[in-house]
Amino acid sequence: MASHYQHLSFEERRKIAQWREGKMPVPEIADRLSRPASTVNGGAKSGHAAG
Repeated sequence: MASHYQHLSFEERRKIAQWREGKMPVPEIADRLSRPASTVNGGAKSGHAAG
């Protein structure tokens, strides 16, 4: 069974960047966005969180 992956929106990336700047833990960000922590962490590490 294939799963569908939806890319992070610009707004989600902006929120991630702000929250990470404020030292919010990745699991909490993931909960707030209803996204897997690996998605949140991957976007931040790849530099796509900056807008």
